[in-house]
Amino acid sequence: MTSTVLQRPAGSGLLDRSVALALALAAAANGGFMLADPLNWYRIVPGVVDTGPANAHFIRDIGIAFCVVAAALTWGALRPAAAAGLYCMAALFLGLHAGLHFVEYLHHGVPMHSLASDLAGIALPAVLSLLLAVRAAIRSKEISP
Repeated sequence: MTSTVLQRPAGSGLLDRSVALALALAAAANGGFMLADPLNWYRIVPGVVDTGPANAHFIRDIGIAFCVVAAALTWGALRPAAAAGLYCMAALFLGLHAGLHFVEYLHHGVPMHSLASDLAGIALPAVLSLLLAVRAAIRSKEISP
């Protein structure tokens, strides 16, 4: 018995590429802000001050990771043949980042004052990037549905 891969009409990846580019823009903006002005980033982003004292070097290190995510998402959007792997790498960082926040919630409780921003800015990009990776893999026939 053979497995069939769903046939998608030409251009069906347009929505995925648009989502990838929107996520890339958000990651680049966040990473750029972290690199350019880490102490203001620390003060402005909801909930960050609750994580401990500011460390400009560490904030910039994480800013670099967000810029790499932005590059992977952009590259994947522009090169559909490579999208599955690139989206997977972005999803790996964003998913682990979201997972770290979840573990922190388990240990310290859910910070209600930053829950909405965490869901929108941390959990949603992780889920969306994972969906992009899976859909790109299906499109490239690396996995079957």
